[in-house]
Amino acid sequence: MKTKYFIILLFVSLIDMNLYCQQNFTGSWTSSNSTSDFTLTLNQSNNYISGCHCSIFNNGSKMDCSDDNTITLTGNIVNNNITANFISCYSNKSGTASIKPLNSNCIEWEITQEPNGEYYIPQKIKLFKNQVGGFTMNSGFSDISSTVSNYGIDATMSLMFYSSSDMILGVSYIVTTISENLRPSVTRSLSTTVNGKTWDITVNSDGKVYCQISTGANLTANSTINLSSLTYKLYDLE
Repeated sequence: MKTKYFIILLFVSLIDMNLYCQQNFTGSWTSSNSTSDFTLTLNQSNNYISGCHCSIFNNGSKMDCSDDNTITLTGNIVNNNITANFISCYSNKSGTASIKPLNSNCIEWEITQEPNGEYYIPQKIKLFKNQVGGFTMNSGFSDISSTVSNYGIDATMSLMFYSSSDMILGVSYIVTTISENLRPSVTRSLSTTVNGKTWDITVNSDGKVYCQISTGANLTANSTINLSSLTYKLYDLE
């Protein structure tokens, strides 16, 4: 009897673990470069997926995009992978694709059966979840209005804060830590010039953000610092 009870508990635990580890596909996922852009907008309901796509090729000379977020993709989740049917908005012809998670913030799209007509959708590509993040300020620094978000692999950060003490030229300060969902895979180094001061900003893979005045005068305590539109890569694509 005890053995039977143990087996039942183990089976239920394995089911719970599978549900816990299952990818959440709901959201906007993007792959973008200087000439092309591909976005999937997905909505997950249990093991059913619906959504739409927008694909822009050659600087916008060819577009395969859903109008007004009309559903162009449906599918089912089996073993944490999606088998999807999609319709090209360019030719109105259908095809099939697989979508599999690479991690919680990255999926891979691959066409398994091409539409029988002209289409402008990538054959195989990695997409990254578009998200909004946050900050945890380090002691001695206070946030005024800082933001961080991403579009594909590109994250954009704006820091507006003040320090309770003077910031000295040439000294690197740990100002804040970015939320886990928007930390880069490796250390990123940025630079910007504001009000005659050049700032060197380092974003570590653990989320810590270092700020240093590299040229210009010291900054007095309680002065507002506004370092806007700082862009860094979340990942290095192979």
